[in-house]
Amino acid sequence: MVEVATEGSSGSAGLMLHAALKELQRGVTDGLHYGAQLSVVFRGRRSDLIVGEAGPGQPMTSEATLCWSSSVKPLASLALAQLQEKGLLRFSDPVSMHLPGFAACGKSGITLANCLTHTAGLWGSARGAGPGAPAEKVLQHICKQPLPPDWEPGKRCGYDSPAWYVLAGVVSAVDPLHRPYEKYLEEEIFAPLGLSSCSLGLSKSRRFELEASDRLASIYQARCLGGKPWRPVPEESRPEQEYPCPAGNGRGPASELASIYASLLPGAKQRLLTEEAVNELTQVARQGIVDELQGVDISWSLGFALSCILSGRHASPQAFGHGGSQSSWAFADPEHDLAVACLCNGKPGPELHYRRVGAISTAVYEDLGLASTSGSLRTFELPCGMGTF
Repeated sequence: MVEVATEGSSGSAGLMLHAALKELQRGVTDGLHYGAQLSVVFRGRRSDLIVGEAGPGQPMTSEATLCWSSSVKPLASLALAQLQEKGLLRFSDPVSMHLPGFAACGKSGITLANCLTHTAGLWGSARGAGPGAPAEKVLQHICKQPLPPDWEPGKRCGYDSPAWYVLAGVVSAVDPLHRPYEKYLEEEIFAPLGLSSCSLGLSKSRRFELEASDRLASIYQARCLGGKPWRPVPEESRPEQEYPCPAGNGRGPASELASIYASLLPGAKQRLLTEEAVNELTQVARQGIVDELQGVDISWSLGFALSCILSGRHASPQAFGHGGSQSSWAFADPEHDLAVACLCNGKPGPELHYRRVGAISTAVYEDLGLASTSGSLRTFELPCGMGTF
């Protein structure tokens, strides 16, 4: 099944994404995913491609709500930038300025920027918090943990999901209304952009609504890995689906994730942040440091990966984005007025996933006539360890 939906100026034609569609369909044929959504916003025009199935015998649709996994992480960057624009914090602030208990065990020097660039050293600090512990309990546990031996924040790097519990805690603490992080995202990120299908975790009422309309879709182990078909990954258990994990449980369709990135492009009509704030968020903040968990040196801004496989081989140096657990990725390329989000419902392992990412993103640029004419394509080292970007 292929669905192409377009919106833009009156009478605008849909974006022709033939190469990207071929790569999406190749993923179904090769068993990398059962179905996928690709949403592309280019110069104000949008096209959504949908292939395959969301579940056994259930066609994928553009309204299906899938897990974003770590692709939700940049929302913390947006929330913190909003609070900075209001004069309530700065990225250079020590975390303990806003969460005093975080200073325990030698962590007083860790800044918000360290957390956003994966240089805080918190990557093992959530162990022992207990399965399904409320986010505030996980945060309390993290605050009590020491750093790894010889860790110097800002000087070493390890992909750091626990840091997002800390960042979410800061957002709630600094927010004048002290809303839970998931509520802040709902009211300050999703609602202003008119995104009604996004959430962090799933409330019971939200779950009922999605199940009643057959829009709740799951992620599965890829067929190419063998084993029983349609085997959901562990994070698709009911408790995991509902848990508002700030590091990895955003949910929604690809079209709405793409809309978030489109709001960050210069000249965007619907905005969450000023262009100056976006520029600050997307400048290089970490480079030349090998990630000790992923085994690669990827440049980072304040929460976004830069110059990496996510945006393919033709992207401009200004492209920024994030990915999620072998199944999702999204990016914006300001130079080309382009925002892209892709959600796949199969996890095929890191290497096959990143090759899928590169092929689809590269195809989007080629479809849009944005392929590099310099004769040289960007090449990338692929992560081989824990985490994703």
